[in-house]
Amino acid sequence: MLRARLLCFVLALPTAAQPAVTADDLAEIRAVINRQIEAFRRDDAESAFALVSPAVQRAMQRQKDGSWRAAGCHLGQRALTIPT
Repeated sequence: MLRARLLCFVLALPTAAQPAVTADDLAEIRAVINRQIEAFRRDDAESAFALVSPAVQRAMQRQKDGSWRAAGCHLGQRALTIPT
């Protein structure tokens, strides 16, 4: 029983060390998301992209044809399979 309690305590430590998300944080997060949605509604991808985190911006790459692609990721059409 002592081991189980100790394990629970150790597993809970990283959570306790995390700063709490406040109501103000949540309001700001929602405001950013709403600004992104409004930018997409206006067909303003550049403004929507400006609102994403720097890490997401670094992960995206503009291609020569003007399209965007996640760095290291290639999307293609699904191959057709013939049932056997």
